[in-house]
Formats: sequence, C-alpha cells, structure tokens
Amino acid sequence: MGCARASRVAMTMVAMTRVAMTMEERCAMPKGTRLIWHEETGSTNDDARALAIKGEAGPVWIAAARQTQGRGRRGRKWESPTGNLYATLLIRPECSSEKAAQLSFAAPLAILQTARALLPSDISESLRVKWPNDVLLKRRKIAGCLLESDMSGGRASWVACGIGINLAHAPKQTPYPAAALGDFVSPPPKARAALERLARAFDALLDIWRGEDGFSALRREWLANVSGLGEEITVRLPSETLEGRFEGLDHDGALHLLMPSGETRRIDTGDVFFGRGGA
Repeated sequence: MGCARASRVAMTMVAMTRVAMTMEERCAMPKGTRLIWHEETGSTNDDARALAIKGEAGPVWIAAARQTQGRGRRGRKWESPTGNLYATLLIRPECSSEKAAQLSFAAPLAILQTARALLPSDISESLRVKWPNDVLLKRRKIAGCLLESDMSGGRASWVACGIGINLAHAPKQTPYPAAALGDFVSPPPKARAALERLARAFDALLDIWRGEDGFSALRREWLANVSGLGEEITVRLPSETLEGRFEGLDHDGALHLLMPSGETRRIDTGDVFFGRGGA
C-alpha cells in the first residue's frame, strides 16, 4: 500500500512537471529569450537579482501568477493577486548607467503596445503613458514598472525591468486612480497571453534602443503617447511639492516643468499628479 501511494505521488509529480514544461513551451518567447514561470514567488525582481548575482547571462523573463512581496517605486507595496501579470526581464546591456536608465521609457511603451493588442480599438485609443513610467487607461493606472540594476563603476552590468499589469484586478486605496483591463473587456486577458505580447514588444523596442537613433526614437514615441503634456500638473518631491505646466522631456528623459515664475525646472524623479493640488 505504501509503495502504491509512493508510486502515485511520483507519477503526479512527474505529470505536474510535464504540465509546467508544456505551459512554458506554449508561451512563445522571442528567439534567444528564456522564460521562468512561477505559480508563486516573493518578487520577480528579487528573483532576477538573485539570478544576476549567480551569473545568469539573460535575456530571461521571470514571471509569476502571484507575488507575496511585490513592490513598486519607492518601496511601495504592489498588490499581487492571481489574475494579473507580474514579470521581470533580466538583461545584461553592458552600457553606461545613464543609458541603462533609458529603459524605464522602453518598458511603458512595451506595456502600451501590449494593452493595445488586448483591448478593442475604441477603448485602447484612451491608453497613455505617464511620467516617469506608468501606463494609464482613461487616466487610471493599469500598469507600472520598476527598474533595478547593478550600477557599479558607472556601468550597468545587469538590469531587471519589473512590470506589473492589472489584467483582472485593480488595487484599492492607491495614490492614483487604478483600473484593470478586465474593467473594460470580458473575460480579462490571461497572464501568459499578455506576457507573450509584452516580451515581443519589449524585444522590438530593445532593438530600437540599441540602434543608431537609440533613445531619441523612444523619446519621440513616448511623447506622442504621453498624458498631460502642456497641462498643469503637480509634482511631489521628497522635500517639496511643485506646480506648473508639463512642457516636455529633456534629452535624457527628465521632466521639464514650467513654473508660474517663468522658470523651467528639470525634474529627475518625483510623483506626478494631474492638475494643481495633485487631484
């Protein structure tokens, strides 16, 4: 009886492994890119960091159906229930830290293209990016990015581009209004289908980023799809809150804010809210 149970357990484990492998194989990645899929993990960015430290060459996507310690910018908790997409692309760009930071503009563009493919055209026309790296649908946040890297010596030996997309669920009590794609289309897109499109879109944008036109091309595309350009915005910084008009981006992606005094302030990091007062 004990042997029979052990045999059944072993067969079940083999079957589960085969299912996992089959599901991973069905998730078509760009050529030369691997996928590591977890049903549950702490944080896909933490997993990417651990792989990088161990010498993983990449490119590799680490994705999970659920995270228990997901996080966003400035250490904010990223709610991670099953049904949304949580994924991190680990690459080794071998470039300057300044150039690696430009990938924070490639990531939201990849999300934008992915969401457009998953939504009806009459809804997807309301998709926009928001500085520095969020994606909005009808001015409600549907996705965000978290870029982490090793910048030792001014060089980026590896970069982890963490991405969270609200497919089925949107968090409550957030600094910004939030939404999920499932609020606009039923049934909501599946995580693996979204990941396939995201990986292909990001791969194409990486080719552009590495090309002759590089960040200039990404910057143009980002500005063509940004929300709030030319409008009054509020920018919350660690030490102060500023109000002014969103004038555009500097050559490196910094935000240009036209102050009431006529001075143009360069903003490298901060939280942007639409309108005066950050409503």
